Amino acid sequence: MSVQMKLQDIYRFAIQLAKEMYEKLADAGVGTVVLMHIPEAHLEEGRKNHLNVVVSGHMASDPLDMKPLAYRSEERGSEIAPCSGFIRARRSE
Repeated sequence: MSVQMKLQDIYRFAIQLAKEMYEKLADAGVGTVVLMHIPEAHLEEGRKNHLNVVVSGHMASDPLDMKPLAYRSEERGSEIAPCSGFIRARRSE
């Protein structure tokens, strides 16, 4: 099997994974996902499933920069699910 064929298989797998992932996120009640990078095919799947997809840069996605956004969103009633290195720690007021 050639390297090109393997890459095509990986790409097809990633597209199928995106279809399932964004559908399951929407079914679970997730309304918005914030990502650093997203392939066009994944973005399309997010849109098809009526998800708000926010693509932010590295600095804005840094955990230190995301925490204030998470706190404000939580104060407004959003539930925050930390993942992929984003760690939540409650502030002491």
